[in-house]
Amino acid sequence: MSAEQQISPGEQVTSPANNPPSRRLSGFASQEYWTPERKQAQKELAKKMHDEGRFGGRQPGAGRPRKKTIAETVVEKAEPEVIARELNAMVKHKAPSVKLGAIDRIKAFEDSYQKNMRDDEKEILKLSGKALDQAFAETLAELGIDYDYELSASDVTEEPDDDED
Repeated sequence: MSAEQQISPGEQVTSPANNPPSRRLSGFASQEYWTPERKQAQKELAKKMHDEGRFGGRQPGAGRPRKKTIAETVVEKAEPEVIARELNAMVKHKAPSVKLGAIDRIKAFEDSYQKNMRDDEKEILKLSGKALDQAFAETLAELGIDYDYELSASDVTEEPDDDED
């Protein structure tokens, strides 16, 4: 093919004799391009690159790391009592938009608090035995209550297993 010849988009460009057809000008390969041998070679190359960590999956540095919002930073730095006092003051503000904003913030906090409580309850319900005992001791320690109760051997009774029939 000479340089003077024009090739229309979608027209297939062929390689010299004894070679399979090459890619179209559009960049997509024709059906004849993908022979079973070529497909297998591409598959093996992709597997090899994946094993080396150069193809597929998350790559190191992929995506932008999440940054904390100003509101999150303020909440971390400020004391909860100060935030509550300011929100209560905002509810009494003259401007309706300020009032509604404060109410929305209080509602969002309450919803988040309730969700966290439910999640904590679910986690506690999953515990049993020593893990439950440890969680209970930690909770009592946070409240300032000592949890060091020893049962005597006479106070401990074992329930018979129903499986032994």
